[in-house]
Amino acid sequence: MVDLLSGGQFLCCVEEGPPPVLIVAGELDAVTRPALMNAAAQACARGRHPAFIDASRLRFIDSVGLCAIERVVERCHRHHRSFPATVIGASAWIARIFRLAGVGHLLAVEDDIVDGLAGLAG
Repeated sequence: MVDLLSGGQFLCCVEEGPPPVLIVAGELDAVTRPALMNAAAQACARGRHPAFIDASRLRFIDSVGLCAIERVVERCHRHHRSFPATVIGASAWIARIFRLAGVGHLLAVEDDIVDGLAGLAG
């Protein structure tokens, strides 16, 4: 793992892959948003656009955190048009937040990386 950033009860890093995975753990909100944005910006600057967002250890996300995830995905789309963003491993209620927020045009929500890779294949 690289780009280990922490702030309070939040951890964010990019596992280099392949494919690169943005790992978020803890609570994603207004306080921890900068750590997420920084890790994603560093990965994109190196051309390592995260194809997956591992939310298996994400305990809380509010509207600011959700917007931050959207911004990360939009930034990666601008730099890499074929970017297939997929959230993996989210708890049932966090996955529901993503679905209810209507971000399906930007990213898919899958149980794990195997399902995510299968979604990319067909």
